[in-house]
Amino acid sequence: MRFPMLAVIPVLGFLSASAAAMPIQGYTSTIGGRAHVERVANGINVDLGTSVVGFVPFEDQSTFRDIFQLDGHKVLLSGVIDGKQQITLTDRAQIQVVD
Repeated sequence: MRFPMLAVIPVLGFLSASAAAMPIQGYTSTIGGRAHVERVANGINVDLGTSVVGFVPFEDQSTFRDIFQLDGHKVLLSGVIDGKQQITLTDRAQIQVVD
């Protein structure tokens, strides 16, 4: 009777570790990676190779005139993760260049 419970413990540990690694919707997070910047229909995406993408809406593009210079650099993006797994970038302070 004790042995089946021991088999479940490693599985539960794995689930909690993987859940902690995933950014949680609605919370402020900082995500890092090498930036790939691309224009999309309704704004600009900053893809860091993670499950979360930085997004600059069309109306805020004037705040980030030099955003395409981030392409290829390691950056940190900070902000609230929405239901689309995006951090909407509206302030230059949300982006930090690491290299």
